[in-house]
Amino acid sequence: MKMSFLFLCIAFLSISLFAQNEATKKNLYQDPNGHFSIIKPDGWKTSEYKEVSRGKVKFIHPANSKINVIIVGQPNPFSSFQDLMEDLKRSTKQMEAKYSSSGVSTSIRTFEVEGVKYAKRDATFSGLNIKQMSMECIIKNSYITIGFVAPISDFDNNLSSIYESISTITTSKNTYSDEKIKAAMVESKLKQAKINIQVGRKDWALKAIEEGLEIDPGNKKLIELKNEIK
Repeated sequence: MKMSFLFLCIAFLSISLFAQNEATKKNLYQDPNGHFSIIKPDGWKTSEYKEVSRGKVKFIHPANSKINVIIVGQPNPFSSFQDLMEDLKRSTKQMEAKYSSSGVSTSIRTFEVEGVKYAKRDATFSGLNIKQMSMECIIKNSYITIGFVAPISDFDNNLSSIYESISTITTSKNTYSDEKIKAAMVESKLKQAKINIQVGRKDWALKAIEEGLEIDPGNKKLIELKNEIK
């Protein structure tokens, strides 16, 4: 009886991992200009831009086109992260002046995950019923920006999926075998958990850790992180 139960567990896990691998392959987007790769939120539509000097793509919610995220990758124009921050502060002031009549409120914070520094800006336009979250970072020699926008009432419900997608960004174009996909999925879950911790969502972090442990139950980094935040 125990052997039968164990066999069923193994079979279920194998089917689950196969399904996740197939979903990852289906949702993998690789910038044709080679600036970045990312796994889009499951089921979201893809709208590409024809760019020469940079890569740009929009992922659109399947049920509401007002919910979307735009990713841009290009050669890094900044000499340091501080320069990036100064540029973000300038653009934020310009945005506040432009949309002052729309009841705009903004906040900026920075954090670091696995050696990569992120600048995160939240903006709420109460008069337009829109909320926006942008994240900027420098990965190797690439400057990556992510801009997520949604109606205020839909923003939080989709934010976890956006962080999950952000955690999969890489700056290399690869051909992924099933084993590489499995390893990449575990790494992205670890990164996703760390990002969620930084933005104050330990509940999402624990969910990402559990999802990673379903793929690799003995992963020491995931187990250690889980113990840290319990």
